[in-house]
Amino acid sequence: MKRQIYSWPLVAALLLPLLAVAPAWAVTLIPRGTAAYFEGGFESVDTYPGVAGDGWAAGWITRKDATATTVTGTLTNTSPLDAGTNNYANILMTSSAANSYSTLGRKYDALAVNPALDYTINALFRVEEYLDPDFGTFHTTSADRYEIYQGTSATALAAGFGSAGTWCIGAYGADSLAGDGVTTIPAGNWTLKDYTGGSVYQWDTGISLVQGVTYAVQVTVRPDYTWDATISDGVTTFNKNNMRTRNLTASGGYVEFFGKASNAGETREFSVDSVVVNQAGFNTVGGMNLVTAKFDGGNSTTEIDGYTGVAGNGWSDGWKKTTKNTTLTATVVSPGDAEFDDLKTGTGAYLSLTSESTAGTEWYSGIARDYGCINVDGIDWTQAHTVQFKIRLDEDVDSELSTFTGNNDRYSITDNTATAGTTHPNNTWAINSFGAESVSTGGNVTEEMVGKWCFTDGDNAGTVVNLINSGIALTTGGVYEFTVDLDPTTRTYDVSVFDGISTGSATDLHWRSAALNVGGFLNFAFCADSVGETRAWSIDEIVISQGLTAIPGDATGNGSVDEDDAKRLAENWGAMGVVPPYESLWEMGDFNDDGRIDAKDASILAANWGYVAGSAAESNGATAVPEPGATALLLTLLGGVAIGFGRRRFVA
Repeated sequence: MKRQIYSWPLVAALLLPLLAVAPAWAVTLIPRGTAAYFEGGFESVDTYPGVAGDGWAAGWITRKDATATTVTGTLTNTSPLDAGTNNYANILMTSSAANSYSTLGRKYDALAVNPALDYTINALFRVEEYLDPDFGTFHTTSADRYEIYQGTSATALAAGFGSAGTWCIGAYGADSLAGDGVTTIPAGNWTLKDYTGGSVYQWDTGISLVQGVTYAVQVTVRPDYTWDATISDGVTTFNKNNMRTRNLTASGGYVEFFGKASNAGETREFSVDSVVVNQAGFNTVGGMNLVTAKFDGGNSTTEIDGYTGVAGNGWSDGWKKTTKNTTLTATVVSPGDAEFDDLKTGTGAYLSLTSESTAGTEWYSGIARDYGCINVDGIDWTQAHTVQFKIRLDEDVDSELSTFTGNNDRYSITDNTATAGTTHPNNTWAINSFGAESVSTGGNVTEEMVGKWCFTDGDNAGTVVNLINSGIALTTGGVYEFTVDLDPTTRTYDVSVFDGISTGSATDLHWRSAALNVGGFLNFAFCADSVGETRAWSIDEIVISQGLTAIPGDATGNGSVDEDDAKRLAENWGAMGVVPPYESLWEMGDFNDDGRIDAKDASILAANWGYVAGSAAESNGATAVPEPGATALLLTLLGGVAIGFGRRRFVA
């Protein structure tokens, strides 16, 4: 199959104009969560009305006030709410009496979010009825309304936002007063209800209700009964933080879309898409599904994400070290430090490790942290999960002066049942590099393997059967991104390493140990072959995950959206089918699943640029803007075609 190839400098340039013209509602990445995109098949979870599953306690439900009021719910794709979206739910109501109403709602499972932590609800909403103040029926009284809100019980599905509701965004058919009793809010403007002080204060967003305009809504709910809201019409964005909820319940459970008429014979009609209930680090079955170490806590014994750190966020303890006849120095290097040199642009702080062999006849050092031996709701390390991390080699490994020349000169990353400075029969999986050839019972290091990253293939009984050569060489200053996909149910793993240019991988490797489950200690170890040697490397971006969905824009699957993903997209620009060595179009850059790699995919990447799984930006719902150094890479590939490209639903 022919495909047009563009150089990296050209393709990178597409991203800058895309960032500049991305619609105003490109405010956050929704990488996972309890979602409704209406793209499922018949009787699936993700359709209308749908069924229970994937974090939803039930399908979509429509309610109305009286038998004579007609409400019709339809799944359609006649006019998608946003570029890149497709199916959506449409609700059409014809009122039979004054104050008739209709509600479209869905209950998310009680375990879809942890109410002790912040969580976010996103949606796209569009009003379809004729709204002319003179000839329409909406601008009559305040009883004419559209509301988006969260309820705490089934009664919230009935008559709109009330005492059972927590937060509410509404637009009304008549002028109203703000909480000060003086300020007038024009009819048809979207408002936010704030119950700080006990009584309601309405905030005027200044964004008016217009037929056919899609509104992107994002609400963040906090356990202290406060909420933040952002609403955008694609041109204007309004944000208000730290409002008080009405019902003091942290987790409502019901996401509701509501229309009401002041008189009989009126029509309320609206459409809904891309409803996502999301919590950073949490999955649809409740509890944590993401354990990370970014070292943003610095050199600290009290910060979880520091070194040595403390227990928390899925870690059972801080980092531990082990040494034998070596001196190990471990230091977090942060932006602003004189020696700071991040592993990749924008990744920030990292842990620098140096080990010097001093005396004796055996030399090793290692650090480890336990993620698998703590019971955290939602995490089940007896099931499949993924371990990802970045490392950089900071010692001279490829010049004539290098001391990385003996078989015992090694770098190793392993899973173990405790902190260890060497590989061990208790390893389930192991990644190694060697300075010289060796012959042993199983796991011979051949000449071709020297100075390359190698993967262990075991016998599930404590022995190494074979070493698999990744073909990726160790180089001084080289940065390597590793992904290890573990399946404890089969005691196998897949592994890959990416050096910024090439990927080496292996699949269906067997665990070395006889264990039925992972040891849970993620070990970074190094060995020396003689006295006076120095091993040095830096580690960062450790992400251990379970049940995550793919991140829009992350072609390489390393948990971040960055230059490597842009390069990948560039290499495959215009492709309409999978090209080896890739196994899917997503890996090539098709982020909207339309079977083609084009400007829409580039816009998705641009909108989510800088996202890192488990980062503060993710938790805060922010989309990063490239730093000047990264921006320089985003010049103008096909710049003229950037204008007007949309994004897929992942961005809200």
